[in-house]
Amino acid sequence: MVKRGLRWQVGDGEKIQVWKDKWLQKPNTNRVVTPESTSQQVARVCNLIDGNKKEWKKDLIRHYFLPQDVEATLSIPLSTHGGRDRMIWLETKNGKFSVRSAYKLAQVMQSDGTTPESSDPTALKQTWRFGIWKDRNIARHGVKRREGKAIVMSLLRVLDEFQAANVQPLVLTRQPPNETKWRPPQPGHYKVNVDGAVFAKKKLVGVGVIIRDSAGMVIAALSRKLALPLGVLETEAKAMEVGVQFALDVGARDLTLEGDSLCICNALQGLGEASSSVHNFVTGTLHLAKGFRNAAFSHTKSPANVPAHFLAQHATNVENYVAWLEECPSHVELACTNDVSSLSINE
Repeated sequence: MVKRGLRWQVGDGEKIQVWKDKWLQKPNTNRVVTPESTSQQVARVCNLIDGNKKEWKKDLIRHYFLPQDVEATLSIPLSTHGGRDRMIWLETKNGKFSVRSAYKLAQVMQSDGTTPESSDPTALKQTWRFGIWKDRNIARHGVKRREGKAIVMSLLRVLDEFQAANVQPLVLTRQPPNETKWRPPQPGHYKVNVDGAVFAKKKLVGVGVIIRDSAGMVIAALSRKLALPLGVLETEAKAMEVGVQFALDVGARDLTLEGDSLCICNALQGLGEASSSVHNFVTGTLHLAKGFRNAAFSHTKSPANVPAHFLAQHATNVENYVAWLEECPSHVELACTNDVSSLSINE
């Protein structure tokens, strides 16, 4: 059962076998459906990754894989800092095992007649041993022994009740209300606003980044197009990573990185867990952020993120990326002017 609920999440791809392991974000199988190749060029997932650029080898993948496997592979976020492969639990959004989700999976497997596969995680191993021991003792008193599935279901119910009874209350710190208007950074610091845009039909995403000082003056701006078939959440996470890298390239050292995805901002601030699908982007952003002297993350609402939004949308018109220093496109500049003007009015 545990094996059915697990799959690999790609880090550096060293541990993952292309043709045998579950590593794709595809329902039901999570495996490659392309007929297996004997070529050692594509034996392991690391063979499909450009180790220097931390990008998928698109030409190689398109040569060996069927179209559906090509798209599934290219949609997997890669770590910019060479993170390692890890096993994740498919039945939860954050990829972490929970008794409740395992119980639900066991019910599904029982209803469709699937036989649970054997597995050997230490914690679960002790639980199964206890169940078998208890069932054996009951049998000694003349009670009919239960089938393996019945033992598993019973144990999962008990564990679920125990887990529910021992949940620690979540203490939430009161956060200041999200701004609907852009706020400048403190003097000597920079505000880096980022946003992402999904162009689903073209299987592309756009990233917009704008860096401003405490007076609201534009220091640098970026529109970047990425040939990645990502979802909305993944695109927002990638935008954060691109924003950090751009700020490093520009030479900023004290800054606040701001976006309008609450889920991603909370994950970067350590206030919540993001979906496993953005794990590599979140860890990559945090890794890059170590290169700053002072770095913070904050969430804002979309009305306070208009210039970055315009730059992300503009990415569909560029070849790869366009960067501006101390200037930006006229419509973006107008949005920046409006930000500063509205700030002056409020004050």
